[in-house]
Amino acid sequence: MIITVQEDGINGPSLDGMRDYFKKLGCKYAAFFDGSDSAMLFENGKFTINMGQDKNELCTSGIALVKYY
Repeated sequence: MIITVQEDGINGPSLDGMRDYFKKLGCKYAAFFDGSDSAMLFENGKFTINMGQDKNELCTSGIALVKYY
């Protein structure tokens, strides 16, 4: 499983570049790989990346990561 997060407005690889890199690694499936500002990140009890201001739809899916010791 590969998880990447890039904050809006930060320079980084293009979506095409990321796609090609994931394909090279053998990845076959992707979730939330559209480059939209409807993505968000919730960590340590708060949102560190918020959805775009004009998004008024509900987020109906997500991924939770839990650290096990």
